[in-house]
Amino acid sequence: MYLATVVAPPNDYSSRLVQDSILSRIEPIGKVRTAADVPAADATQTADAGGEEGGVPAAIRTAVDSVCGACHASGVAGAPKFGDKATWDARAEAGLDGMTATVISGKGAMPPRGGTQLSDAELLQAVEYMLTK
Repeated sequence: MYLATVVAPPNDYSSRLVQDSILSRIEPIGKVRTAADVPAADATQTADAGGEEGGVPAAIRTAVDSVCGACHASGVAGAPKFGDKATWDARAEAGLDGMTATVISGKGAMPPRGGTQLSDAELLQAVEYMLTK
């Protein structure tokens, strides 16, 4: 008994400090937050963050900036770079519908739908947004 006491001394688990320490070590890493948990001010900020900027929905901006931008930001595989007005003007001669049809079917290294899962209408918005970059 003496050896057990020396090797593993008894703990006072009733101490509030010890209980708090244990609870902090075993609490979940993340917490689920529902819309009901969000205060009104936060809900407004959340809606603004995911909303439209300059008439372009956040989902479109995100897709263009991340997926399309993977090639169009630097001109990978012959993709016209954002901001290269001469190259984009030549492609724009096909009109928005023609450019959108090219995105839907794919061209060269660009996969169909530009590698996104956007709808046809969203792809049209994405093409319009790309022309402003």
